[in-house]
Amino acid sequence: EVSDEILMFEKINNIKFDTQQIDAIENSIKSGVSVITGGPGTGKTTVIRSIVHRINEVHNGRVNILISSAQHDAVDNAIQNMEFCGLPANRIGGKMGDDELKKSRNIIK
Repeated sequence: EVSDEILMFEKINNIKFDTQQIDAIENSIKSGVSVITGGPGTGKTTVIRSIVHRINEVHNGRVNILISSAQHDAVDNAIQNMEFCGLPANRIGGKMGDDELKKSRNIIK
């Protein structure tokens, strides 16, 4: 049975998770560490956003979340327009010389 919170996230974002994505979201909420993998277009970014949204609800923002990837674009996509406790996500590091990135996010180098 899919939780009401996942159903609400689907409705708000006009998406439909498949069984593997729902399992990934639910398992991530229960565990301290999760690794989300998959090929292009498999919904990794959407699953990550759902996990962060749900963790924020469960823990009332009293938890730290690290999103990491070898690909800068993957992290950028995951945190784009993301808020946690009403605050924008902070990006640590970034591509050298990417002035647009520096203007659009809080970056710690």
